[in-house]
Amino acid sequence: MKQRSIHWLRTLTANKITVVTEIGAYLMLENRTDLLDKTAALQGDEFDPHDDRFTFCSYDSPGYLLHPLMPIERLYIRYACKYDHIHSVYEDESGRPIVVLRDKSRDN
Repeated sequence: MKQRSIHWLRTLTANKITVVTEIGAYLMLENRTDLLDKTAALQGDEFDPHDDRFTFCSYDSPGYLLHPLMPIERLYIRYACKYDHIHSVYEDESGRPIVVLRDKSRDN
């Protein structure tokens, strides 16, 4: 992963995006992506940067569903995030952005 700036993110014309918490970024740097699903990481598409925020779409579900609810399909949701909430930005080996959100509980 290569560190990038928020300005780079604002001018990007990518389709895919990954949004993680600080612990998610740490796991990615340590090659422990097998644990990312435990950190509320979102992988999305339809990335669209704006002046004050960016938006993207991602699938979501209410968690593991038991029988007879298993046939329920996951939802496709559009998310928005203000640039002020970003801790750091990275670029993966495919040129896609990885956005690390600030941990509000640590007030950083």
